[in-house]
Amino acid sequence: IRQSNERRVLLRDLSFNSTGIYRCEVSADAPHFRTFANQSVMVVVELPDRPPTIAGGRSHYRVGETARLNCTSIKSKPVAHLDWFINGIKAPEETKIRYYPWQHPDGLESRRLGLSFQVEEAHFLEGVLTLKCKARVAAIYTAVE
Repeated sequence: IRQSNERRVLLRDLSFNSTGIYRCEVSADAPHFRTFANQSVMVVVELPDRPPTIAGGRSHYRVGETARLNCTSIKSKPVAHLDWFINGIKAPEETKIRYYPWQHPDGLESRRLGLSFQVEEAHFLEGVLTLKCKARVAAIYTAVE
């Protein structure tokens, strides 16, 4: 409670079972004794402790070769949403290989997303092909590898 104030309440030692609808009520002092109340859904999340990792990539590709990579985001709840970017542009859906997320004994989940595409001349901007993977958990966490 020491770190709470009139605009914020700090809750500690929450579990995923703490997710739910919470109501806050504030009462004014004399002479009016007005009461204001509001409620909202609170979702407890566990964020990944590191950015997603990319495996299988090479430092150099030639036109005509197939690029095959995997991006993995580990241990979060809810599970991270992954996406691939080729030279800063979202990769086409047909290049993505979707895998089912898996659950760890502690209830957290991991996810992997593959990428496979034929390297073309148009992929090289000033001789460079840039591949990035973005992980997002809810609307509060984004990390790029």
